[in-house]
Amino acid sequence: MGPYQQMSQRAQPPERSILISRPTNGFFGVYAAFRERNVFLLVVAVMTVASEFLPILLSNVPHTLTQNETTHVVCSRLSIAILALMVLVILGSLFVKWPHMPVDPRSIAGALYYVSGSTMLPDFEGISRLTTQERARRVREMGKRYFYGDIYTPSGRRRTGVDGDSGFGDDVQTHYVGHQL
Repeated sequence: MGPYQQMSQRAQPPERSILISRPTNGFFGVYAAFRERNVFLLVVAVMTVASEFLPILLSNVPHTLTQNETTHVVCSRLSIAILALMVLVILGSLFVKWPHMPVDPRSIAGALYYVSGSTMLPDFEGISRLTTQERARRVREMGKRYFYGDIYTPSGRRRTGVDGDSGFGDDVQTHYVGHQL
C-alpha cells in the first residue's frame, strides 16, 4: 500500500509507483524499503525479520535443568524486547496517514478497480507480451508520472483511481484526465 500512499501525496515516476514489485518476505522488504526510501516499510520489514527469530528465542524461555541460566535470561529479554517493539510499531502505524481507499488494492480485483477507466490504459496496449526488463524500459520511456487520487474518466465520471500525467506536475490532488469541464 506504500506506493498508493506516495502517489496520493505527489505524482511518482514509474520506478516508485507502477513498476514496484511487492515484497514477499521481510528480507526482501528491507531491501525494497532502502531502495524506495520508505521508513515505515523499513520498520515493518525489520520487525518481520525479527519475528523469524522469535520461535527460537521463545523455545528457550521455559527454564530447564539442561540449559544454563544465561541462555534463559538472554532469550527471555530478547523475546520481550522484540514483542515490545512490535507493539510500538503497531501503535505507530495508527499515526500513519493513509489515503482513502474504497477497495483493497492488494488483490487483483482491487488493483483493476483503481486502473479501470484510467486514460493510461491505451498506453499499455500490447506491452504484456514483453519481457519484464523490456516492459520496464518501455514504461520509463513514456515519461509519465503516476498519481493516486480523484480522476475523471473518459466518460466524464469522477472516481478515485490511478492515472498518469505528463510528468510535469508534482503536487497532485484532483486530476481532470481525458475530460474537459
